[in-house]
Amino acid sequence: MACSVSDKYGGWCKDYPTSSLAYNIEGKTLSYCIFHALADGINKSVNGFNENVFNEIHACIHKGKSCNLSGSIFPGDIDFGRIEAAFPEISFSDAIFHGKVTFHEKIFDQNVTFRNAEFKDKVRFIDIKFNGKESSFNGTRFYKKIEFISVDFNGESFFSDVTFEEEAYFLKVNFLSNVYFHELNIGKKIKFDLVNLEKASFLDTDLRKLDMINCVWQRKNGRFVLFDEILSLNKKAGSKKNLKKVESMYRMLKQKYKEEHNEFEVSNWHYGEKEMARKYNPWSRFNPLSLYNLYWLSSGYGERPLRASIFLIVLIILLTVVFGFVESISFYKYSLLLFNTLQNATFDKTPEFSAKSLNGKYLTLAMKIFIPIQAALLALAVRNKFRR
Repeated sequence: MACSVSDKYGGWCKDYPTSSLAYNIEGKTLSYCIFHALADGINKSVNGFNENVFNEIHACIHKGKSCNLSGSIFPGDIDFGRIEAAFPEISFSDAIFHGKVTFHEKIFDQNVTFRNAEFKDKVRFIDIKFNGKESSFNGTRFYKKIEFISVDFNGESFFSDVTFEEEAYFLKVNFLSNVYFHELNIGKKIKFDLVNLEKASFLDTDLRKLDMINCVWQRKNGRFVLFDEILSLNKKAGSKKNLKKVESMYRMLKQKYKEEHNEFEVSNWHYGEKEMARKYNPWSRFNPLSLYNLYWLSSGYGERPLRASIFLIVLIILLTVVFGFVESISFYKYSLLLFNTLQNATFDKTPEFSAKSLNGKYLTLAMKIFIPIQAALLALAVRNKFRR
């Protein structure tokens, strides 16, 4: 009798004998091969099962074909150190691991998938190279601690909809191609330490539950940015509708670091949050005088003191020159004109020149409104610079 789930997983186990124990489930008599028998089934000893797994992998390596272990139920601890050669293309999709799992000093030269697998105990990937075009952990559930230590992902890697019940630890991990941490379900914390996140996408993930220490980010105009910002602004690869999501992600990071009193990070992610809001807002894109654009231009969202200083100087000079032109005041009196602008900006009741024309009065009013506002933005930017 063939294994009852053979067809479900592509028929890879059809030539294996089924267990002498049949299971009666919902009135149906089902039988399973050694790989798919329940963990407490007959002939499901840990050592015997592991030996079958290693034999299956070695046979696939010898024949030069892919290895399918999808749906397998691993009854206890397993250390894949017995596999001395590079892994073939291999699938652990829908597998259930009841014991501790260790991959140490291994190379996956082809694609590997753990899609929808369940790890009931601790998992360790140490000194591993994923060299295939794709490595997938989509939908995987980790019930205990999971560690990736000194691991290189050379192809695209997928961790979408992964559940981490306990803590996850990524140490010295290089994602050299795109990696997708979308919609993660995080029970405690995920720690990234010395990890290259230049090509990591975190859409729909709560970034407040991530600890990122000494990580490598992409840089844009002197600031650290999420890869999702790059993708969202790329006309070929992204979609501007994701800018709102990226804005929310920056806001989460800002909140996280504010709670940790890390003001440098707060400044960086605050700038990103406002930048995403500006670029998403259609009114900002088409109107150079929108509040978002003016806030960015005048002070870098209250984070760029040099820009705020330059804008303040330009504003004072511009209003001074235009006032002199409108009021027909000689250019030779420029120093007095400049003094007059500063008098108006500080609400001096006896300025050097009283506006005679209506336009001159409007300009005087502008001096009293816009120069103090810009001076306040400069003070804010300086405060943030020194505080952070």
